[in-house]
Amino acid sequence: MQYVECAIISFEEKQKESKLSFQEFLKSQADKMSHPISSLSFSDPRQMSHKMYLIFPHSCLDTFIDGVVQNMHELSFSEFSLADTKGVSRLENLKTALIRIGAQPDLDDYNMPIYKYYRLLRNKLSHDVLNVRDVEIENAYKNVIKHKQEIDERFKNPRALNEVGIIDFSDYILCTANIKNICDKLIISIESIIDWKNYTIRKEYCKEVKRIKGLNELRQLRYIKNYIASRFSKYPPADACNYILSNTLSYIDTI
Repeated sequence: MQYVECAIISFEEKQKESKLSFQEFLKSQADKMSHPISSLSFSDPRQMSHKMYLIFPHSCLDTFIDGVVQNMHELSFSEFSLADTKGVSRLENLKTALIRIGAQPDLDDYNMPIYKYYRLLRNKLSHDVLNVRDVEIENAYKNVIKHKQEIDERFKNPRALNEVGIIDFSDYILCTANIKNICDKLIISIESIIDWKNYTIRKEYCKEVKRIKGLNELRQLRYIKNYIASRFSKYPPADACNYILSNTLSYIDTI
């Protein structure tokens, strides 16, 4: 996204030098590339591009949530699922589902207000069917801005959140950093409730699981540690590896 932002800035500088309007310059460049534009009009091209940036971190968040649900099933939380609550985001439903199984996500007071504000701006741009009203955005902004000092101290990004509904690249950075911050905290809360001693490496997640039987015990334990590290970016506790190995060997005998 930084690359795209730099490209747009360069485009704008050339447009100013040309003395043409944005639409005229855009059409002239499109014609040079044999990609003619018959009619394209933006009332505020820069604001439109900045708001479009918000689509990407939210798309990545959806992928993250899907991955968490899959991983929770693999980690023996077989009944783990997200509610489909009208008007509630998947992220909020994920947080609720984690609390329900004993996790305690330690989010800061500003995390969810920031997320909700930028999500509304994203929805207004990309989901007309949701009919996001300006008053909703204004109320969400008020909930965020009362934490402005804390937000600036945490994210070191004072240019963000300067005006309701008006954003620049700093807002994209804050939106992305906040989503990552929330995801990190959710993962930390999950780590505390994993019972590695009940974990089994299964064929549906590791096609070569049967290879373990052909290794000596030392290499089996190393395989267990490295597999879990590659799968979850975290090594299991040393005392749990023997249990995982025993569970997995018993499982292999059944397949």
